[in-house]
Parts: sequence; C-alpha cells; structure tokens
Amino acid sequence: MKKLLAFRLKTKSIFVKLLLGFMAVIALLLSFNVFSFGFFRHNIRDEIIRYNLANLTHTTTRYEEHLQLVHNVASGLFLNNKVRALDKPGVDYIEAQKVIAELQNTVSNPLLYLDNLFVYDTRNSFVFEKTIGADAAAMLNEHFHNERLTHDFWKGEIARTSGFTIYPATTFTETTYSIETGKTGLVLPFLVKSSLYPNFAIIGFIDANRIFRAYHQSINDNFFILNGNGEPLFVSNATGVKHVPELPPDRSYVVHDRSYYFYSKGAGSGFTYVNVVPDASISSQIVRLNMTLIALLAAAVVVSAGVSVLFAVRFHNPVKRIVESIRGMNASATVANHANELEMIRENIGLIERRNEAVHKDLEAKNNLLRYYGYMNKLKRIHSAFQPDDALSGEPDAGRGPYLFVLFQLSFKRRFYQVVGDVEEKATYFVREFVRQTMDGRLSGAQTFQAERDQILTLVPADRVDDRLREALGQIERVVGEDMEYCFLTIAVSSVHADSSEMTAAYEEALRLLRRRPFHDRTMILYGDAEAGAADAVVPPGMEQEFDVQLAEGNKTEAVQAMRRMVAYLAKRNGDAASFRRFADELTAKLAKTAAALLLAPPEPGGPGAEADTLLLYTPDELAEELEKRIASTCDRIRLKKEERDPIVGFALEYIDGHYDEDVSLDTVAGKLGITGGYLSTYFKDKTGTNFVDRLNDVRIRHAMRLLLETDLRIQEIAERVGYQNMNSFYRMFKKFSGVTPTDYRKRQKGEP
Repeated sequence: MKKLLAFRLKTKSIFVKLLLGFMAVIALLLSFNVFSFGFFRHNIRDEIIRYNLANLTHTTTRYEEHLQLVHNVASGLFLNNKVRALDKPGVDYIEAQKVIAELQNTVSNPLLYLDNLFVYDTRNSFVFEKTIGADAAAMLNEHFHNERLTHDFWKGEIARTSGFTIYPATTFTETTYSIETGKTGLVLPFLVKSSLYPNFAIIGFIDANRIFRAYHQSINDNFFILNGNGEPLFVSNATGVKHVPELPPDRSYVVHDRSYYFYSKGAGSGFTYVNVVPDASISSQIVRLNMTLIALLAAAVVVSAGVSVLFAVRFHNPVKRIVESIRGMNASATVANHANELEMIRENIGLIERRNEAVHKDLEAKNNLLRYYGYMNKLKRIHSAFQPDDALSGEPDAGRGPYLFVLFQLSFKRRFYQVVGDVEEKATYFVREFVRQTMDGRLSGAQTFQAERDQILTLVPADRVDDRLREALGQIERVVGEDMEYCFLTIAVSSVHADSSEMTAAYEEALRLLRRRPFHDRTMILYGDAEAGAADAVVPPGMEQEFDVQLAEGNKTEAVQAMRRMVAYLAKRNGDAASFRRFADELTAKLAKTAAALLLAPPEPGGPGAEADTLLLYTPDELAEELEKRIASTCDRIRLKKEERDPIVGFALEYIDGHYDEDVSLDTVAGKLGITGGYLSTYFKDKTGTNFVDRLNDVRIRHAMRLLLETDLRIQEIAERVGYQNMNSFYRMFKKFSGVTPTDYRKRQKGEP
C-alpha cells in the first residue's frame, strides 16, 4: 500500500506529467503516420500512373498547339505580299531576295523550332529557302538530299495532297556546288498546300530533337509519335521500339512486355503520342518511396522521444524553483500547500493576479485619462501646468522629436442603424480599441485616444511615413473593409511636425484632409504629403438656372434630370464629400423655399419626399436617389397646386395645349370665353400663380426642347412649329425657361462638346 501511494505521488510530479504527455502525443502521431503509410502505399502505383498520364497529356497538348502554330505560320506565307509578288511567269530575283529574307526571319524565330522553310514556286519550278533560291530539282535533289524525299516525291505529294501533311522524321544531306557541307539534325518534314493558291507550296523541316526536349515531360525519354495509320513519325533516341502493342481507343495506357505504354491522341492532328515506362522503373520508385517513408518515420520517433525528454527536463527545473519560491512565500499559510505542484502554482498565480488586477486597472485608467486631457489641451490650445510629454509617456524623449498625426473618421451607413440598431457609441468603442491595439502595438511610442465622438487620433513619433506605418494602416483598412456594408473609415495622415507646439497645426491639417475625401463609401487613406483624391467643386450657374426653371413649373422629370446632371458634373470634377454635401444642402433649402413661397402642404412624415439625414449618404447615386424623392414630392405638390382650377382656367389651359403652335393671344382665349382679356389675365394669375403669357411660353419651350432632342430640324423650323414667328423672341424665351440657348441645349443633351 505504501509503494502504491508513493507511486501515485510521483505521478503528480510535473516532470512525469510532461513526459507522459509528450509520449502520448508521440504515440498519437505515430499511429496516424503508420495508418497513413499503410493507406497510401497501396495508392502509390496509381499516383505514379496518373503522374505519367498527366505528363503525357501536357506533352500532347504542347505538340498539338505547336503543330497548329507552324501550320498557321506556313499558311500565312500564301498571303504574304512578298510571296504573292512572285506569282507570275519567270523568276523575279529582286522579289526573290525579299522572300528569302522573309524565310530567314521566320526560321530564326526560336519559338517555332524550325530547321528550314521552303517556298515551292510550281509555275516556274523554282524553290526558295532561308539562304538561297534554286531550280526545284537541284534544290530538292542536291542541296537537300534524301534517298526517299526526292524532288519527284515532293512533286507527287504537291499534286496529290492538300492541307497540312507531316512525314516521318528523317535527316537531309546539305550540299553546295556538289560538295557535302553537312547534315541536318533529325527533322519532321511537312507540306502545306492550298487549293486557293495552286502556284505555291510550303515545305518545312521541324527540328524534332529540339521540340522533343522542349515539350516532352516524363521520368525517362522513351517516347514516339504515330500517325493516323499507326506508322511511326518520330522515335526518340532512347526508345528503340520494335513492336507497338494494340492501343485501344477507350484506354489511356496498356501493359506490354513488362512496360507501361501511356498514349494520348491529338485532337487536331490525329497523331498518337506514346510514352514507354518500364515496369521496373515504376517499381523502383515505389520501393525508394517506401524506404524513404520508413526512414522518416523511424527518425521522427527517435527525434520526438529525445526532444520530449529534453523539453520535460528543461521545463521542470525552472518550475521546480518556482514551486520552492512559492512555498517560501506562503509560510504564513495564505494558500494551502499541495502535493500537486501545478495546482499550487495555479492557486498562487490566481491570488497574485487578483491582487494586482485592481491596482493595474485603476492606474491604467487614470494614466489614460491624464494622457487624453493633456493631448486635448495641446490640440485645443488650452494652457495648463500639465503637459502630455515626459510625464505621460514614461519615455525621456517623447513629445520632443518629430511626429505626425493619424486621424480616423468613423462613418456609419444606414444599413448599420437598420440591422444593428442605435449602438453607435459601443461600435465606436470597439473600433477605437482595435485601432489602439494595431497602432500602439506596431508603432513604438504611438499614443491613441478619442478626439471627438466619431474621431480617433493617433500620435506617431516618426520623421517620415515608413513601411511600418503603411502596414498598420493597411491592416486597419482591410479589417474595417470586411464590414463596409455597415461603416467605413477615412484615415488622414498629416505631414511630419518637429515640435509639440505644432500639434494644433498638425490636427487642423488632418481635419482638412478629412474634408477633402472623395464622395464614396469605402475606407481610404489620405496622406498630407501627397495630392488628395478629390477637390472642391461647384455646380455652374447655368445648370442651377435650368433646375430652378423646371422646379418653378413643377416639371418633375425635367427637374430630376437637371439634378442628376449636376450630380454627374460634381462626380466628373472629382468633387470632394464637402462639395456634394454643400450641393445637397443648398438644393434642399431651395426646395423648402419654393414650397414655402407657394404655401404648399408639407409631405407626410416618413412618406416620399420626407427629408432624411443627408449625412448618411456617401455616394453620388445614394445622394441622387434621395434628392430625386424630395424633388418629385415638391414637384407633385406644385403641380397639384397649379391644377386646382375652375372651368375658366381649365379651358384656357386646354386651349393653350391644343393651339400653342398658332397665333394665340390673351384676347383670343378671352373672346371664346365671352369675357375681357384684362379679366382673364387677372383671374388666371390669381388661380394658377402664373401669367397667361408665361404659361403659353412654358408650353411652347417644352415642346421645343422635345423637338431639339428627337429631331434634326433646324432651330428656325422648330421655332415656327411651336408658334414663334420671331427668332429673337424664341431665343429670349428659351434661355429664360431653360437657362441655355437652343443650340447649347441640344449639344449638352446629346453629349456633344
């Protein structure tokens, strides 16, 4: 019983627990590796087969693409102006030199792997190659001699075939003036013949060995190519194929005579590409891989066991000293002694943490508060005896060297309030803490605090904007970008300042950068020493006047179009956010002023046209959509106000709409109503708020605008069609109601300069 108790106490030792834990992990990893080894060893052969098939597929694809490329290049010679210049009786030696130069340029292209290229002029029985031109028989029998591919052979093939034909690989003997000057390497001869160009044929030699080295991928060089009839076109030097087994089309490899025959058929040429891998090669790879895995497994077990013992010993020794120190500290029995060393350490550390946590939190809170007030005094130029330099930072040189400000402006979108609710203060706190951890953690001496409700400020001791600062800001930009559906940041980085007395200037510089941000809803970084992304922009008076005219008449569609043109103008001018907000505020004030002047009823709360907070609009499209609702509501109320008319006004309006293109006058309409012109003028003004003549001109100008856009009629013809006999009157009225001349209106609406 005593031995059992002693063993249980020993097992509570940290050293024993660590060693047993390490051994358990080693056993787990060992079992996993053994299982993996047993599982994958049965799949190695299949993996090697798939590897060879993948290599052959790559080789086939590259060969097919290259043959198609050579075919295209050779066919292109038929369309070459230099070659076509030879299409006449007799040999033009001046043009021939140009063709030879063209062939030399083509053959010298290293990506084509061409040994030579020939243009066969069948009309004149003359052949050109990359260096010379000669009689066809002399060129193909003497200059490039081959027992089988003679001049007669090529003549027969040219007469018999059409298209692109490749012949078995062979060599040619090159002779000059009956003297043998060398031999070509192993080449794949080909012939290109087109029925559209009967007087020419293209003969070429592809360097078989170069293309083989470039495109063949395998564990060996046993490779050959078969044509559509199963005859060898090319055989690598290492193959030595005597008998090709049957290659079923529904398979990708066969085993024959203790070798694997991997094969793939080209989709374009119909050639069969075959790679031969001896079974012994695959087996040797499997054996080597198995031996490697066993060796690695054994080494891993030995190293892991040794490292486990080493770590257990190295970790146990300092822990043992800690335990002895704790027992000495607890002589007063504040915490009970334990035979279990880990339990003793845990309880004592917990006690120490609880004692220090309250003091640390209180001290940190007070330091942060003092630091915040000190920096705010600097920024707001509030004089006090306390300064946020050495006393706050704890560093002798803090606040005295060069520094810069990074100001973060947090903006919440409507989606945030719709989904999350009114928890803006809590969200700002989380963003501030994230910024603090990122900036203070990455940048030595950085101080982060909240300057305003939606602004976070970081002071960075630095003499330039370095990579560490850019990386920190880049991380903040990426993380906040994940929640771009709800909020975004504008990050303004001031230029470097040398003295703490310039803190207010640095802060104001950062504020100016914030105001110059582009009008979009994405997080972005603005640097003080670089050009800002946007600038102040103002809508031209002509555009504003056009909008005012349409608004006054209650023309909803035209007023909305005019507003959207102004928004597009600001966007094209790269206007900053302040420009767009100023424009929105001015237009909203104009709508309110117009409604008040006409004594219009206010829109229903929450209904179309009810004003929303423009501060939550961050893109030109969002702003235009909101302003469109307000304009539509105001114009609808204006139209309703104007259409509250009695029969006299109704008759006058209908007569104007039906006879605007005639000589209409106030007396004419009054006569049809049986009243005087003066009475009709006063009555019409009282009921509609508009003079009769202004109403008539408004209808005419709106029809003129339509004709300017929908027809190509001359301006004089348009003026006559809408009832103006005097061009000066038409121009004056058009500019009064639209803000621009008819010519400028047509150009602007059609997008002409």
